[in-house]
Amino acid sequence: MNNYLVPSNDTTYYCKMFKAPTNYAVKRHVIAHKILIEPSNRDLVHHLLLHECSPMAKFDDKNLPDGLCNDLAEMLAMCMVNVATVWAVGGDE
Repeated sequence: MNNYLVPSNDTTYYCKMFKAPTNYAVKRHVIAHKILIEPSNRDLVHHLLLHECSPMAKFDDKNLPDGLCNDLAEMLAMCMVNVATVWAVGGDE
C-alpha cells in the first residue's frame, strides 16, 4: 500500500485486497509475517488484520477492492470470515 493519504478523522478503517501468488511448484505455508510501517507513520497505525477470502469469492484480479472498509463491506463479506494474522501496536516487528 503506497501513498495512502490518511484523512484527518479520529479513526479510519482502510481495506485493500491483495492476491496471493498461487503458481508454486510445491505447496507453501505462511509461517510468519513482518509489518513494514515507515517510522514517520507509526503514530497513525493501530492495528492490521489479514483475512483470507472464501474460495467461493470471485473478484476481477485487475480491479481488486481498495478503499474505506465501510464502503466495501458488502463486497468483502466473503473475505471477513477467516483471519489469517493480526498485528497491533506493541507487537514484535
